[in-house]
Amino acid sequence: MLLQDTDGNGTNETHSILIDGLNGSQELAFDGDWLYFSESGSVSRVLFDQNTASLAVDIKTLITGLPYDLIHKAKIIGISHDRKLHIGVGSPCNACELEDARYAAMLHADLDGSNPQIYATAITCPTQSLATNVQT
Repeated sequence: MLLQDTDGNGTNETHSILIDGLNGSQELAFDGDWLYFSESGSVSRVLFDQNTASLAVDIKTLITGLPYDLIHKAKIIGISHDRKLHIGVGSPCNACELEDARYAAMLHADLDGSNPQIYATAITCPTQSLATNVQT
């Protein structure tokens, strides 16, 4: 959903659907004109024209096949000061043996989605775990 404050009064005057047909949309992050967003099992990006509030090109899926389950399924994303895309993958349960090492983990990848790696583990609910400190 795209909300626009066209007259600068702090209240949105218009709203429209920017991207339709997503599979459990989760999180979004901006990096310049790039709009990154996560779904249940993937992370994608698209150029966003801020002047026209529209998508400038087709959506490109960067990472697919991320595990997800019924519990803690959110994929939180963010971009760190070292120019990495960070993806938090929730755990499928509160206390269980994980079948996929990417569960309950923070991943990081290049901004184009290449070189995804596990960055941190044992994070049951990553929606409470992503923060960056630009001073360090």
